[in-house]
Amino acid sequence: MEKENFVTDGDYNLDLYKNSLDILDNSMILFKNALDNKLKFNCFILMFDLYVDTFIKYLIKFKYSNLLFEDSNVNKIISKEKALNIFINEYYISDRKLISCILYVYKYENLLKYYDFEFNFLLINKIIAVIINGFNHLNLKFLNKDLFKDCKENTINMINCINDYYENKLKGIQSTTLSEAYEYKVSTINCEICFEENTVIQIPDNLCFFCEELKSYKCKVCNEIFTNDEIIELSNGKYICIDCNKISQYEEYNKI
Repeated sequence: MEKENFVTDGDYNLDLYKNSLDILDNSMILFKNALDNKLKFNCFILMFDLYVDTFIKYLIKFKYSNLLFEDSNVNKIISKEKALNIFINEYYISDRKLISCILYVYKYENLLKYYDFEFNFLLINKIIAVIINGFNHLNLKFLNKDLFKDCKENTINMINCINDYYENKLKGIQSTTLSEAYEYKVSTINCEICFEENTVIQIPDNLCFFCEELKSYKCKVCNEIFTNDEIIELSNGKYICIDCNKISQYEEYNKI
């Protein structure tokens, strides 16, 4: 039987930016496949998590390449959590919505290893749109590169569809918020949980219509925000996340 020949010599010109584009292309393929089979969203999350990590490290390498490795050890690259912290501090990232979406990706990737749960489709679209648009803004600002010119056409088309879905849903929710605010004779304000603008009406509970759409809740132990598939409702009407519930006894926190 004739052996297959593989090219083993020569140099391979790979860098973090090209790698991130390839990973993003594959992420969008997985996302498209998941539209027909929601069970495949787990593969998308894992691939998109890798994209986020790779792109952040690409930005770090561009500005502070020495910070990319642990204690000057070029054989050990920093963790994605440490990379995110450097990214936020060194690039002076103040966009709380972008940071929140990145943390959602990391949280989902971690949860996939331990739990079975459903994803909220609107939230996934928001995460993709916010992260890709936020990354491209930084790409244009600091490196004069346009992600939308460097990606494959199919990837760009999918990103545009995701953007349109998210923006149209958000506009509809903002319109509903405005109508409700008019009925209550109050103003609309921005949400301090999902960080969307003009989605909250100023009534005693400060109802956010975007969070209501996502069914987002705050854990009374760690104060982090979770969707309804990651949270447990206590008998007193308050909520505790899966991790806090796992670490501590349910009865202890039921009195919070």
